[in-house]
Amino acid sequence: MPVKSPPLPALLYGEADAIRHTDARSLGDQIQRVFPGLNAYDPLGNPKHFSAKSRGIALPGVQVVASAISASSVDRDDQQQMTLMIPMAGQCTVTLDDKTFSWGVGRAGIYMPAFDGRVLGQGDARSLLMFNPQRDALERTARAMFGLAADEPVDLCADAPRLVGVDVAGHSLEPVWRGLGALIDAYRGDAALLARLGFDDIIKRHLVALLRPDMTAPHALGSKVEKRLRREVIDDLCDAMRSQPGKRWTLTEMEILSGLSARALQYMFKARFGCSPMDWLREQRLQLARRRLLQNDFVTISQLAQDCGFGAASQFSGLYKARFGVTPSRT
Repeated sequence: MPVKSPPLPALLYGEADAIRHTDARSLGDQIQRVFPGLNAYDPLGNPKHFSAKSRGIALPGVQVVASAISASSVDRDDQQQMTLMIPMAGQCTVTLDDKTFSWGVGRAGIYMPAFDGRVLGQGDARSLLMFNPQRDALERTARAMFGLAADEPVDLCADAPRLVGVDVAGHSLEPVWRGLGALIDAYRGDAALLARLGFDDIIKRHLVALLRPDMTAPHALGSKVEKRLRREVIDDLCDAMRSQPGKRWTLTEMEILSGLSARALQYMFKARFGCSPMDWLREQRLQLARRRLLQNDFVTISQLAQDCGFGAASQFSGLYKARFGVTPSRT
């Protein structure tokens, strides 16, 4: 009778269409094709018990991979990508050149910079969430979060490997990661749609918070940014959003354009319009869509939805009916 592998922990997302392996060598071959420099990938214990599964998704500025692997070890060198690994189950150790880090669920995640060197790792049965961000994209997000100009330097403390926390400002990130995983599944891993909805921006902000927890604590919200609050700044931002309703606007884009932090933007929009920046933008898009419908200035409902910045015709129709009491086709 064949020996069955012990069940792996569940993936954070993508369980239904995950890539699966029951042989460590075949998994090693796959890793070698994507990340050259693998020296060995070996199961710990009976090789017949080995199994692994993974599901990746490529978003603007960051690659995300959910994986679950039975007890195993890895030995690789050559160029390593900038990586943050967040444990969802299991415990691991990683040695980078001559420094060893112990990390795992309930303890810590690990950050590894892009570098040329050797990595030795091993762990028991584990479930991980791995992020490979592009450094320039992460720095751009950090500038927006910290209220820095586009040409100002920003320090992510990202040049050396280290452990990273499992919370932000005292709040556990586990429900955040599980919520993001559920969102990926809800949209069936549609990377283009998730990007249009600003999903990558949420991820990059949390990665910045993990790398610079000192800058995301409540006391770090600097008054120097709040002193720059001016009515004309909000006017200019509103004009820009009205002129490009179909653009993928995120809070990061708004921060960069206005020079204000997300907190300051939320405060100013609430004080002036009684709503958040995103709520204000949605209302402007709906009003534009209504005007074009009443003027018969459209070809199809789907194209109108795209022109006005809505991700899909079904999303547009639902929001439109909730706002005006009728569907777009009945206007």
